[in-house]
Amino acid sequence: WKALARHIRNQAGSANTLKLFLESRRILKPDPTVPPSHTELLVDAYSSFLQKVRGLDPLTIRQHVRTSTDFLHFLGFETAPGQLATITSSDLERFVVRAGRRLQRGTLQHRVAALRSFMRFLATRGEAPPGLDHQIDSPRVYRFEKLPRTLPWETVQLFLKSIDQTTPSGLR
Repeated sequence: WKALARHIRNQAGSANTLKLFLESRRILKPDPTVPPSHTELLVDAYSSFLQKVRGLDPLTIRQHVRTSTDFLHFLGFETAPGQLATITSSDLERFVVRAGRRLQRGTLQHRVAALRSFMRFLATRGEAPPGLDHQIDSPRVYRFEKLPRTLPWETVQLFLKSIDQTTPSGLR
């Protein structure tokens, strides 16, 4: 990845993404010569908390970790790790609005729940102001707002019975 970053920049991002994926699956061990970043240390602690204290499924933990990592990158946490203490509700709102541009409401609702959980985690560790988890509005998702994937069998039967089969068109 580092060699590509110097010589072939357009492929370095893909190589780094593959490296991060393989490390997250524990297929590739992290490079021991590179110390973990502030983000990696915090996200690892959060992941451990989600597993040991909350007992979440590994897939759910990965989704929470992705949300928290995205949020920390959004804040520029690597360059200013102390800024977590000064997070405001407007920072959270800006992150949610940005994520909402590319996500559907149902998916965004899950991201907001993961962000709330991360904010509670940070508050219990004393790294963020308490109560920010209550400041995030969740998008509303309405029942029947999307078309059903299939019609119920009873509806199909009623539809077929409603066709006049005495005409050539109805027979067809």
